[in-house]
Amino acid sequence: MLKNLENTNLLLKNKKFSTVDLIYCMVFILVCNIVGYLSSLFQTESLKEWYPLLNKSILTPPSFVFAFVWGLLYAILGISTFLAFKVARKNEKSYILFIFFAQLCFNLLWSIFFFGMRAPFLAFIEIFFLIIVTISMMKLYKKFSRTSYFLLYPYLLWIIFATYLNFVIMIKN
Repeated sequence: MLKNLENTNLLLKNKKFSTVDLIYCMVFILVCNIVGYLSSLFQTESLKEWYPLLNKSILTPPSFVFAFVWGLLYAILGISTFLAFKVARKNEKSYILFIFFAQLCFNLLWSIFFFGMRAPFLAFIEIFFLIIVTISMMKLYKKFSRTSYFLLYPYLLWIIFATYLNFVIMIKN
């Protein structure tokens, strides 16, 4: 583990990224954005017909903020995963991929429950599993890269904020 942290520090200090590394990084970012796209398929109709009619928190940002933030968070999530994956030993890479895809599945499920099924209570329960998986992902990534670990904090904080917004909608509607 210590060797992995040292490797990450050297990698970042020396900025030694090959073309293959950049391709891997882009693939991780692309996978995150595919999940974002799939989530949007469940949101489109609800964002027009259902969501505007809900009583929401006064802290609810305007709609355009969500698209911008999620795009940025998906890029960060992809970069974070790439950094952990890059320095992990061959037998450890499967753990990274498992938690990465598990987290993306929970991310997608929230959109299905909240927007697709229009079930804020179910989405509220599900988002706690997303938080748990995200924290587990952070702990795993920290073993390989402190940078990877810290990059995930904005993602975790946004999910916690989404939990609050989900809770208010659940209570007020």
